[in-house]
Amino acid sequence: MVFDLGNRILGYLNKFEVSDSLGEIWVSNKPWTRELKTRLYEICTEMPSLKPPFQNLIATSGMESPVNSEWLYDFTFYSMDGSNTTNIILAAEIEWGLDFEDDILFDFEKLIQARSDYRLMIFQAANNNAIAEIFEKLKDSANRFKHSQNGDKYLLAGWSQQPNEWKFKTCSYTLNK
Repeated sequence: MVFDLGNRILGYLNKFEVSDSLGEIWVSNKPWTRELKTRLYEICTEMPSLKPPFQNLIATSGMESPVNSEWLYDFTFYSMDGSNTTNIILAAEIEWGLDFEDDILFDFEKLIQARSDYRLMIFQAANNNAIAEIFEKLKDSANRFKHSQNGDKYLLAGWSQQPNEWKFKTCSYTLNK
């Protein structure tokens, strides 16, 4: 059976309700970010292990689990062969700020540069219309990046404040001929 990391992540987020996950109204970013990183960690460690000398590692901050310090992205799931990085499986950015250019796009631009199997962008917006607009802007940003490559995969997850729900979009870059 193939382990589909992208579908597992989106499936989890679909069940994750920001307003009741920790039994309180969203008043601070830290608990929600920590909860999301913890679940990403759990999903990633469910992936089948690599055969030595290869190993999968996680780099993030704010977790008690044995992980490496945050490296390049808010959450990085990667493979090593000894001391050499051989693959970035997941690069994730989590941005709760509402300003598109200063908050969301700023973090997303890190992901368009990532050479990663999956690029996950988690953000919030005022409503579903704003999320749909942000999805299109992020897709356009990836398409405009000169070094995008065929098959670059993006998982976009937007938390809508009205109504309280997740919206998702998956997209892959396809070279325009």
